[in-house]
Amino acid sequence: MILIPCLLFIFCGVVEQLTNRDPIIKSVTASPNKIGVNDTTLLKVVAEDPDDDILEFRWDSSSKGQFISNIGAEVRWIAPSYSGQFRIKVQVTDENGGKASGEAIVNVREENDSPIVTITIPVENEVIPGLGNYGISVSVAFIWQIEQVDFFIDGDLLFTDKTTPYEWKEWNVTSLSGAKTIVAKAYEAGDLLNYGVDSVHVIIEGIVPIPKR
Repeated sequence: MILIPCLLFIFCGVVEQLTNRDPIIKSVTASPNKIGVNDTTLLKVVAEDPDDDILEFRWDSSSKGQFISNIGAEVRWIAPSYSGQFRIKVQVTDENGGKASGEAIVNVREENDSPIVTITIPVENEVIPGLGNYGISVSVAFIWQIEQVDFFIDGDLLFTDKTTPYEWKEWNVTSLSGAKTIVAKAYEAGDLLNYGVDSVHVIIEGIVPIPKR
């Protein structure tokens, strides 16, 4: 009669250990998530434990940048001296071995980090027959997202492309002649004040109509 309650007590304890549930991460944030080189951001993780266990938090940036301290639900991270997109991981553990992991993404920018735009078609001083439609193509080098590319002819905005490949195939050059300046501007997503630009000069060779006899 005395052994049964003891066995039940031990059994219940084993079940409790076997059914320990992992922590649940509700959010991982960086504030701000876009900073300059060598700047600091606040990293924060919000988590809960279904068993009300005590939680510990440890952050890891793969040796990129540095932490003032990498332990705790809120930590400060100092960006490295070069730009890039950094994924900073956090592991949450409870006192019974349960684990969960998440990450925050921080964009680190240099002061003059703008899209690099190159008009690939046409080339500088190309002569274009003034007949039908002509296609303009642009390449953009940028590690962040591009919002759009605008195409200008002699200062007038004539087309906007929001998807790659960035091009405008329907420039109607019929009846045009003489020198023209093509300008392409690529804008960063969410920051239209940050853009890159390229230009080329072309000659439209007008078609002279043959008089009817």
